[in-house]
Amino acid sequence: MITALILMHFFGGGTPELFSRSDFRTVDRTIEEPARAEAVTQAMERMNELLASTVEKRRETFQKLNEMDVKVNSQEVSYDEMLDELWRTRREAGQKYIEEVFVMRKHMTRDEWNAAFVSADE
Repeated sequence: MITALILMHFFGGGTPELFSRSDFRTVDRTIEEPARAEAVTQAMERMNELLASTVEKRRETFQKLNEMDVKVNSQEVSYDEMLDELWRTRREAGQKYIEEVFVMRKHMTRDEWNAAFVSADE
């Protein structure tokens, strides 16, 4: 159990939604051209789906680690495989997030980006 708690702390928690419905409405209001707004909201949807998938994979891995902790005879290689899988999932998700941010950036001006996202953070 302690392994799972340490890893949860290390990898962080997470909610399966990066962008809220409010964020989608803000983008739709900010970008006047429907095709560009659609491209951005589709990228946002993919990022939300990616986050949900990543959170689910992480939950499954933590469950497996928890089960391994109960079994005193678990092999070290099993832990290594679990950690490798967590890192691989995190690395792949990070790369996909970056790709989607560039899709959004391609379809938004700096002023649109600031209006949609920067003011929401202040």
